[in-house]
Amino acid sequence: MRKVLIYGFGGIGKRHYESIVKKYLDIFIYVFDKDKETYKYLTDRDRTKCISDSREIKDLDIDLAILSIINKGKASIVEDLFENNKIKNLIIEKPLCQSLAELDLINSLAISKNIFVNFPYRYYPFWIEVKKLAKNLNFRIEVEGKSWGLGCNLWHFLDLHFFIFNEKIIEVDWREFSWIDSKREGFKEIYGKAAVKFETRRLILSQQNSHKSNSIIRLINEEDEKVLMEIEDFKITKNKLFKFKNVDIEIFQSELTSKYIHDIKSGNCLLPQVNHIHYNTACMMNSIILSSDLKLLKPKKNILIPIS
Repeated sequence: MRKVLIYGFGGIGKRHYESIVKKYLDIFIYVFDKDKETYKYLTDRDRTKCISDSREIKDLDIDLAILSIINKGKASIVEDLFENNKIKNLIIEKPLCQSLAELDLINSLAISKNIFVNFPYRYYPFWIEVKKLAKNLNFRIEVEGKSWGLGCNLWHFLDLHFFIFNEKIIEVDWREFSWIDSKREGFKEIYGKAAVKFETRRLILSQQNSHKSNSIIRLINEEDEKVLMEIEDFKITKNKLFKFKNVDIEIFQSELTSKYIHDIKSGNCLLPQVNHIHYNTACMMNSIILSSDLKLLKPKKNILIPIS
């Protein structure tokens, strides 16, 4: 029987669990969370073992581990998991880590390990179609809104841009930057606007109070600046690309994790591996450090970026 470890049983962890138990009968699941109250959400106790002490995660033979915790201490947890267990594959939730030093550590492990990052947009039929469109049309992506979580969620669109265009970052220009309180205690969010210059394209990301919607995604023709498509809170509101009328824009995590397992086993997983996105991730992290008061701290490699 195959074995999966879900490390962290909060909202995302529960959805990973739900996806696996719905699809597979031949997978045994280890669930780790320090809060034993979370275990009341388990729906298949015969195939689940609950662990509340991380010291018990030792000498396990795991086909897939999923790290679904807040963005704190991830690198050391990843290192411990591989050191103390036999793990064939690992999926980490975004953001990958809090510092450039942690990023380098995870990347060094990824040289010999299969470490994926959970960027589910790569599995959305809508964005797969946009990727095909990019072969013949010169357009850019802009994301803006009032409270879509710029600091936490910019990583989705950074990877999405890499998925669609396969380009490296040349420069990140934070035209505005300030920290605002996050809904998660001990963390911050970013208020402002970033223009990300890639090799041939641009990505514009902004969070400002002037917007009414939580999030608006636009595909803009670089030739005439006309909006090809506008998506507001995952609903198409403008569309000049008629082929997209019946394509799903959003798929829930509870429907995706089982697909990850299938595709990892077959060698066709669409999720990026850490060493593929290391460069762009490091560029963005560095830009955040240099654009904020974090740059006053030394050394830069060990500065913690307080986003969740």
